[in-house]
Amino acid sequence: MGHDGTGHERRGHDHRGRDGESGTRPRRVRVVPGGPVLIEGPIEVEHDGQWVRCDRFVVALCGCRRSGTLPLCDSSHRRATAGLQRR
Repeated sequence: MGHDGTGHERRGHDHRGRDGESGTRPRRVRVVPGGPVLIEGPIEVEHDGQWVRCDRFVVALCGCRRSGTLPLCDSSHRRATAGLQRR
């Protein structure tokens, strides 16, 4: 467990609710075509058996699987599409 320097925290335990909130208001999720999945934060997401917590207002989850910080987006999709546009 610990912060990775990007405002995200990796955890190895089970998550049971969001800081005691009842969760009555639904989360807003936006799927960006060719880009990330944007989710209103803060969130905790399970990836490879570990929980990753991000306290940002909006969290970008990788949709292209190119990110070096999976499950979080590091904008790798931009480099991939920029290379295609130059051709």
